[in-house]
Amino acid sequence: DHLGEAADSEEALSLSGKARREEYAAVLERIKLRRTMGQLVDIGEIEGPATAAAIELRRRLLLLPAEFAAEAGLSPDDVAPLRAMIERAINAFVDALPSPLKQVSGNA
Repeated sequence: DHLGEAADSEEALSLSGKARREEYAAVLERIKLRRTMGQLVDIGEIEGPATAAAIELRRRLLLLPAEFAAEAGLSPDDVAPLRAMIERAINAFVDALPSPLKQVSGNA
């Protein structure tokens, strides 16, 4: 609400300019405190590492059917259903990501 995501309440509309500034400063202090306590991070801080981890996981998971085929003496056609299952699981994971991460992972 304090960051403009929702309409101001009647109470907030009746605040003076000074009271609004003080309330805004208090919100910023709470944000700083939560960051200091490790309860809040910027998306930019985790976006790169999370995207890199997701890409590496995808790469490794997609190698599994070929590795399994080699160990079990199967043909690539024999493990095609396994590859399709893994791809569906990866796609479901990407679909479940929060929007900013999904956009980055979708571009990778």
